[in-house]
Formats: sequence, structure tokens, C-alpha cells
Amino acid sequence: MTAVIALNGKQFGHGKNAVVESLFSQVNGRTLDGHWIKSGHGITLFDVAGKRVGGINRHGVLHSSTLVGGRWWHSYATPAVVGEHESYGEQVRECRAALELAGLN
Repeated sequence: MTAVIALNGKQFGHGKNAVVESLFSQVNGRTLDGHWIKSGHGITLFDVAGKRVGGINRHGVLHSSTLVGGRWWHSYATPAVVGEHESYGEQVRECRAALELAGLN
């Protein structure tokens, strides 16, 4: 199976086909909540429909992404598919672990 990033209990598999694969071979007893790819020096997150929803930059900051006027706008908001973490410290730990898994630290 694919490399899985966990953010606030949500699971994101590596690559575009990860969500479909998880329908047949579940990860931790369930299907994935989306997928991720390496992009530049960070990670881009997508929901189950393949829509870009956010990412983690090279500094470990989780952000939301919105298409505005044909360009991506990134804000410090948490992507809706991830939801709010119980604490900022937990969010930072999970983002750092994601960057490490992706080989970006």
C-alpha cells in the first residue's frame, strides 16, 4: 500500500490512485480521506474527489488552498477535510512527520 499521512485522524495516501486503491485494500480498517503529492518543497493535499484543498509548506505550516482568478491562493486556514486539531502542537508534530515521510526535511 501507499505511504499514508495522518492529519487530525484523517488519512491521505500518496499518489492520485491511492483513494481508489483504499476501496479494495483499506488502510487501518478504513478508506482514505484523500491523497497527497510532493510539490516543490512541500506537500499538496487533495480530497477524495481529487480537488486540491491545501497542503503543508516546507516550514511545516498547514494551509488551505482556493482557486481565485485562475491562481492558487493559500491561507493559514485549515483545510475542511482535515478539520481543526485539538492543539497547535499536535498539528505541528503531524505536519513535521508528513514532511519526513515525504523526504522533505
